Amino acid sequence: MKKNYSTTIHLPVVSVANEAIVAIPHNFVIDWSDFHIAALWVKIGWTKKKLLLWQDVLEISNGWYIQSEEALSNEEELIRLQPVLEKAFTLKGSLCKTLSGMYVGKVSDFTFDVETGQILKLMIVNRAIQALVRELMLPVSAVKKVEERVIIVEDLDKPITIKETTAKVPIPSPSYV
Repeated sequence: MKKNYSTTIHLPVVSVANEAIVAIPHNFVIDWSDFHIAALWVKIGWTKKKLLLWQDVLEISNGWYIQSEEALSNEEELIRLQPVLEKAFTLKGSLCKTLSGMYVGKVSDFTFDVETGQILKLMIVNRAIQALVRELMLPVSAVKKVEERVIIVEDLDKPITIKETTAKVPIPSPSYV
């Protein structure tokens, strides 16, 4: 099942054991090596922040369901996640450019697989082309490099090549009688 960032970031974190809201999502922590969501920063109260590892999420429907509050961790406790946290930045709002340096737009949303946390598509908005298309959807396979707050994708104006093995299809002519 696929979900979007914009439809899930405002859902509460709910403990199945307590049947209570225990936190509110704040930001996704993305592992840029393979574009999957490694964890979720959550807020408890006004100021306290903790991490919720992706594998501790039981379900995402009308909330982020976890077994109990014990699934929430402090940053210091997650030593294996430190390299990912050092490179972390908010994907939404990040600039998107091509390899040749052409500005594509800003990431307005993204789609991910609920089971694996794998990011599947990026939605890019560009005010200059908004009259033609509201958002440009790019598969993650188009991403070539990630720098701090900049997503570099392959050039978008690649010529279409027709393979020699492609068969010609006859197009029926209209009959105007």
